[in-house]
Amino acid sequence: MTTEKVNITIQLITEWFQINRCVSNKNKIFGINFSLAKTLTNTLNIILDNRNLTLTDSIKFLGIHLVSNVSWTSHMEKLLKKLSIACYMIRNLYYYLNLDSLFCILSVIVAIWDTFLGLQYKST
Repeated sequence: MTTEKVNITIQLITEWFQINRCVSNKNKIFGINFSLAKTLTNTLNIILDNRNLTLTDSIKFLGIHLVSNVSWTSHMEKLLKKLSIACYMIRNLYYYLNLDSLFCILSVIVAIWDTFLGLQYKST
């Protein structure tokens, strides 16, 4: 997609936000150029409200960590850290809760893990 098409699309989205009285925090808006190549060859010059958007290699969008090279590694690392913390909590709660409560907590953690199991996490 060319820079011109991206800027036209950004302008249309901005107009839609204004018409529908939606407010966005301009300081939290970043651009990301997704590519399967390891190095990006073309850089976009995205303009929002007469200023260039900062381009970044990774962003967090709706709780999912997105990386410009379309890799799940960053998201899975964050998810594994959270699951590790949850397992630690269960191990410590074992002394304070009954088995039914522990099983309920464990089933939620397993459901979360199972959702992402198909993504085949590979450590580099």
